[in-house]
This record gives sequence, C-alpha cells and structure tokens, in this order.
Amino acid sequence: MDTLIPSLSQLIEFAVAPVFLLTGIAGFLNVMSSRLGRISDRVRVAERQIHTLSDPHIVDR
Repeated sequence: MDTLIPSLSQLIEFAVAPVFLLTGIAGFLNVMSSRLGRISDRVRVAERQIHTLSDPHIVDR
C-alpha cells in the first residue's frame, strides 16, 4: 500500500503535465494570431493611405 501512493501521484503528474503544455501552446498561438491580425490591419490602413494620395510620384514607391 505504501508503494501505491507514490506511483499514483507520479501517474497523476504524468497525466496532468501535457494539459499544462497544451494550454501554454494554445495561449501562445492565440497571442501570435492576434498580433498577426493587428499587423495586417495596419498594412491595410497604410495601403489605403497610399492610394488616396494625389501625388503619383509617392504612389509609385
């Protein structure tokens, strides 16, 4: 009975560790996805500003 408790606690540790790993990876992917969305939004705004300029020399850049 004494050897059952340490092996049971180790089994629980091994079962729970992947959950924390997957949660961390999911959080990281969520942050990276939102940052990519912000970057693409800024690119769209910059493209609109470039196309609304009246000077053709600046638009050709």
